[in-house]
Amino acid sequence: MIERLSIELSNRCRKACAFCYSTSTPDGATRWTADDVIALVRDCARHGAKAVSFGGGEPLEAPALLWPVLTALRGVVFRSFTTSGLDLDAAFHDVVAAAPDKVHVSIHHPGARAEVDRVVAQVTRLARAGVASGVNLLVARSQLAAARATAQALHAAGIDNTRIVYLPMRGRTAETPTPDELAVVAGGRRFQSMTCLTACAPSPRFVAVAWDRTIAHCSYTTARRPLAAAHSMDTTWFAVDRDGHVAVFDSGEAGAVPIDGYTDDFAPILDELVKAAGGKELDWDELPERLAELGIFFYTHEEWENALAGPYERRGTPAQPMPGHQVPRGLRAHMVSFDGRFAETDQLQPLEHWKSEAWSAAWIATDGVSVHCVPGHEEEYAAEVEELASVYEGERKLQVDPPGGPSEAVQPAARVISPRRWWQFWRK
Repeated sequence: MIERLSIELSNRCRKACAFCYSTSTPDGATRWTADDVIALVRDCARHGAKAVSFGGGEPLEAPALLWPVLTALRGVVFRSFTTSGLDLDAAFHDVVAAAPDKVHVSIHHPGARAEVDRVVAQVTRLARAGVASGVNLLVARSQLAAARATAQALHAAGIDNTRIVYLPMRGRTAETPTPDELAVVAGGRRFQSMTCLTACAPSPRFVAVAWDRTIAHCSYTTARRPLAAAHSMDTTWFAVDRDGHVAVFDSGEAGAVPIDGYTDDFAPILDELVKAAGGKELDWDELPERLAELGIFFYTHEEWENALAGPYERRGTPAQPMPGHQVPRGLRAHMVSFDGRFAETDQLQPLEHWKSEAWSAAWIATDGVSVHCVPGHEEEYAAEVEELASVYEGERKLQVDPPGGPSEAVQPAARVISPRRWWQFWRK
């Protein structure tokens, strides 16, 4: 489950560091509005997200976004932002009024004494004003001694390793320190850094959202995809079979979702369906059993976690399915039509029946071994295909389509059109 989001509000930053992973510039742009950011984070929070950090670009150079967003999300998720500190003194009272849960001030040049002294003073001032604060210390291999001296200065100022994040320089291989070198900079004590410090790998709990509305598993990677074309958080969707029987599908993180079955707010639909079946509010942990008691089939995506969009498994089978005439007409508009029968379908792969989207670039057929590319994600698939076989080596022999293969997907058109398509997430 995605628990933490990093959102670039813009790629505008007058500091314009040459090593900036977001290639920010003084005249950078944004494709966000405050309402869009708020809607996105609120939706993520409903699906389990617990924290969001705002960066860029320099967040303080996007005040029309930063202040309303921080204010609106107070109490919704843990809110933090990262700043170079160049504009922090001028915006100090606005920061305190917005009451973020934490502010990180970056030290990009540990050899620059003036920068280090400024950041120490700013972090101390924030703490005295009741704003939790810390330091992001960028560590380059050519600046190990300076970084070590800066860490000692921070410790002497009362800013210990619980408030410092040690970030290795990325993008320039020769400048990237080893984990051991970073540990020396941290004084040989326990320290905080990125989760991929020892090996490059996606975190199942994190997603990075860029200023241009593209997303990735990591802030540094260039392999990104449009937010509007990504199904990156778990959701619930609905289908009706040839007998008029209804099934509820829990996608988890990676399960494919029919384009015409996606909804950004499934809870009211589920509530109405349960009410139509004669039930009351359900406990999610008891969903398979309770839905089955109400005559509703239940499928979930679990086995393949985030690596592949695998088939859904039927976890709840009613002894007496709810008759089709009992389903309100309005609810059917949110359901896709399945040509088969749920009672005869133990596994169901949406990409074999409908035009669908998925978080993963690869999907596995119901035979359990055939791996194909999710249409539209050919670039990501080509980058991931070599890793797929090794991930499950020893568990089963996967038959992985080569990139650009002739039959990477089977996608008949979905037959039911919902009132608002899933890629129109931002249209209210």
